[in-house]
Amino acid sequence: MKLDQSSSVPAQLMAISTPRGKDYHLTLADGTQVWLNAESHLEFPDRFTGDKREVRLQGEAYFEVKKDAKHPFIVYSDYLTTRVLGTAFDVRARSARDASVTLVTGRVLVKTQDADQVLTPGQQASLAGSQLAVKAVDTYPYTQWKEGFFYFDNQTLFSIMQELARWYSVNVSFDDTSKMNVQLHFVVERNKSLGEAIANLNALGIVHARIEGGVIVID
Repeated sequence: MKLDQSSSVPAQLMAISTPRGKDYHLTLADGTQVWLNAESHLEFPDRFTGDKREVRLQGEAYFEVKKDAKHPFIVYSDYLTTRVLGTAFDVRARSARDASVTLVTGRVLVKTQDADQVLTPGQQASLAGSQLAVKAVDTYPYTQWKEGFFYFDNQTLFSIMQELARWYSVNVSFDDTSKMNVQLHFVVERNKSLGEAIANLNALGIVHARIEGGVIVID
């Protein structure tokens, strides 16, 4: 790949936003593949110039970066900056509480204002105050959303409900707040209706959810 550095026409800034209940796959000018999750926003140039390939993310995206050692690929967010040469990784940047970078292949450098850390495959960096906390993770759950599945492995019911609410554009109410921290293994296709997803959740026999006036109620 050769970046166009000679054109006198400046690169144009592009942007794509996904609403609740929709995701989107796009190919950037350098051949990098991006899967943008629901309720996310990506800014990128229509062509890359100079010595860096830079994009900015709000929300969540999965990147398969086209290798180019001379032009590092950099993903900026409000919480973390990720610098790569060519690799596959998931970036979450919805809030400081759940901001993370999960590396599937290759190597990345994750930075905050006060810290930086090189990740190897199977590692995840997240915020711990202004520092970076790194741990080993199973990367499979972090890639399944782009394959069309909700995949939760030992996740709290509160986290699961947050994702379902974002996708189906509904609110959630916990009549029994003690259920918020119940951990579940739950998998369902994202093209299922909300009613089907709730029925599958109830079939686990651990919690009970119902839909009432556009609200998922946990009782």
